[in-house]
Amino acid sequence: MPKGTRQLSMRSATIVALGDVVEIITQYWDRDTAVPERLVAGEHIDEGDLRVRRWGMTDDDLVPPTFNRWFQSGDVLLHSRNIKKIARPDFRGITGEKLFILRSKDESVFLQGLLPFILQTAMFQSYAESRWAGSTNKFLNKTPLEEFEFMLPPIEEQRRMSRALSAAAENRERARAVVVMAEQCHRAIRCALFFVGADRKPPSPEALPKRWCIKSISEVAEFLDGRRVPLRESDRAMRPGPYPYYGASGVIDSIDGFIFDEPLVLLSEDGANLLDRSGPIAFEAQGRYWVNNHAHVLRVRAPLTNQYLIEYLESLSLGEWVSGTAQPKLNKAAAERIPVPMGSASDIQRASGVLASSRDSILAATKRLGEAEQFASKLLSSCLASYGD
Repeated sequence: MPKGTRQLSMRSATIVALGDVVEIITQYWDRDTAVPERLVAGEHIDEGDLRVRRWGMTDDDLVPPTFNRWFQSGDVLLHSRNIKKIARPDFRGITGEKLFILRSKDESVFLQGLLPFILQTAMFQSYAESRWAGSTNKFLNKTPLEEFEFMLPPIEEQRRMSRALSAAAENRERARAVVVMAEQCHRAIRCALFFVGADRKPPSPEALPKRWCIKSISEVAEFLDGRRVPLRESDRAMRPGPYPYYGASGVIDSIDGFIFDEPLVLLSEDGANLLDRSGPIAFEAQGRYWVNNHAHVLRVRAPLTNQYLIEYLESLSLGEWVSGTAQPKLNKAAAERIPVPMGSASDIQRASGVLASSRDSILAATKRLGEAEQFASKLLSSCLASYGD
């Protein structure tokens, strides 16, 4: 038994330090041996998801020198700079110096399957944050990680906890997969309804049914940009109120007055999101609200509907109409030229209805995921109450 390690009792819960029961693995990859197939970096691990769903494929000439540590299937990876990134890969590979590789010293004493859940507890997260090293780029060192103390229950109790927590985590991951599939299905339906191809460019007239045609946005919607009023943050701070204040990608503040009082389509005018599409670029504003000069304001003309135009714009790549690189911009003249496929009033209503139903499916799946996450969180707190949650 290593010097300083506590003698553990398996009959009752015992206070242990993580280093008593867990080894921090530093098995180095010898580059003269076979090249590992998979490389896992911090960017491949998602917060709250214990599975590794992405990885890099290695090549001896391309692997960075710092990626030189072997992990085995079932090991736990903990990001030293983002302790919410915890994962347990089900394959063998290599990782870098920013990820701790953790493995139980003796599974008859401490169950490996329980380890990632202990690292997710509020007690460990709070402890780790209180022991950060560094000033700008903070990180967790090996020594405070090994010194973290918790209550270790008997092995049978550990197995019971691990089974329950693993089942809850699996339920959560299945719910997350349903959300992903619902979103993928929605995108596919959207492209099919608007005849948008894999390149995400507008359809050509030849690709449309005979009764359909192509019109520009200026022909199917009225721009109300002239009514927008931008306000500085300092001015808004002096005017708190209940009305939403919209910017390029949604509500950014609230204010004591409003400009618009009808459902309208807002389309981003500037920002990197126009190209990288990390969020919506078109959305509907309802009720009473204020809009600044970073979002175009459109009132659609019948038979077009707000949702039809929003979903169509979301299906497109707007690079053809966006100018600027440092600060991408979709000016009004360019936005007015964007082509829109138009069918009959019944075609538009049918498409809008199908898309609304598909969107409802995403909302239902998202709600189910929220419930699964809430249940998993409550179960974690309940099962590991003795660990300090």
